[in-house]
Amino acid sequence: MMKNNMNFINEYIEDVKRTIPKDLTKNELITCICLGLGGEAGEILDYLKKTVYHKHQFNENELKEEIGDLCWYLFALITSYDFDLLDILNKNVEKRLKRYPNGFNCQDSIDRRDKVH
Repeated sequence: MMKNNMNFINEYIEDVKRTIPKDLTKNELITCICLGLGGEAGEILDYLKKTVYHKHQFNENELKEEIGDLCWYLFALITSYDFDLLDILNKNVEKRLKRYPNGFNCQDSIDRRDKVH
């Protein structure tokens, strides 16, 4: 059954906590999670590469499953540091509002890059 509210997010976080390995040191756990994040991101990229360039049939459910695996690792990282999800999301919104106050456009991206370099 699909739920569409913050209660489900909290339930998901609790399920992630339940399934995080307990026999690792903090450093081992963070390393494992980060390697998992990279691995799952790679699986998503490989899946999309195969559908775009190798002409494999696109399967929405397969992609959703891979994205779900990536989410598990992301939420495991957030949970491992006891970060607040809403705080992370709010900071990200603030960052994007500062970078792109009128919405994304290529010129703002170029100008921002040029200021850094």
